[in-house]
Amino acid sequence: MALLKADFHIHTSEDPQDLVRYSARELIDMAHELGYRVLAITNHNECTWTPYLRDYARERGIVLLPGMEATIEGRHVLLINFPFSNLGVSRLEDLYPLKKDSNLIVAPHPFYPSPVALRGKFTKNLRLFDAAEWCHFFS
Repeated sequence: MALLKADFHIHTSEDPQDLVRYSARELIDMAHELGYRVLAITNHNECTWTPYLRDYARERGIVLLPGMEATIEGRHVLLINFPFSNLGVSRLEDLYPLKKDSNLIVAPHPFYPSPVALRGKFTKNLRLFDAAEWCHFFS
């Protein structure tokens, strides 16, 4: 089985919260140069993925998945490959019925010293998450 270099937690200049200098297209170009094969742009509370960006990434050998860093109960959760137009989630428990083999629920920076980190909500809802982001010494 071939290993795929991937990143599921990236922000771009289209993010309404972060001040990032590179656009989604520029990110895809950089990822291509660095050998990435799978990406999910996870801007805060909105999905930046479009068919145009999907095709742009595909032309560079990258699979671009729809993603979002959603704020749920005041905490950040990465949602990958969800139907974002009608998500309707206000509590972590609301995600359980939406879990499928075709999507991912990831705990970003779960123990980072920030009010948006999941912390105890991560361990309380451990079965909800498909993965946890390794964030240096805060994981």
